[in-house]
Amino acid sequence: MDAIPKLGPVIIDTWNNEPDINMELLEMVDIATPHIAGYSYQGKQNGTASSVQAVARHFGIAPLYDFFPQGGGPELKPVHLDLTGMNQGQITAVLQYNYPIFTDDFMFRMEPEHFEKFRSEYNYRREIY
Repeated sequence: MDAIPKLGPVIIDTWNNEPDINMELLEMVDIATPHIAGYSYQGKQNGTASSVQAVARHFGIAPLYDFFPQGGGPELKPVHLDLTGMNQGQITAVLQYNYPIFTDDFMFRMEPEHFEKFRSEYNYRREIY
């Protein structure tokens, strides 16, 4: 924590001793989220695929070596953003529109004791690339 004033903006998503986080540290960082950085629909698909493929390889279940979960319509496809020619303010606005991280930060800071609730009730977002 002593280094934080010497750093630029500090963003923390993964905390020591979750869900019992350091409240002093929470107050010091610029953006705080309750370990939800990977909570995109595509992130969950990739995590599921990696787990199933690892188990399949361990147990020799060849039909699942290339498993990837299907599902989700166009509304769950990743979002491609072309930021070419935009200034920093425009880029910030586009990114904030597509993933309102400051809303996640605000909600978490309002009730950090509900760390696990935020995680279990989180609405998956789409990946941005």
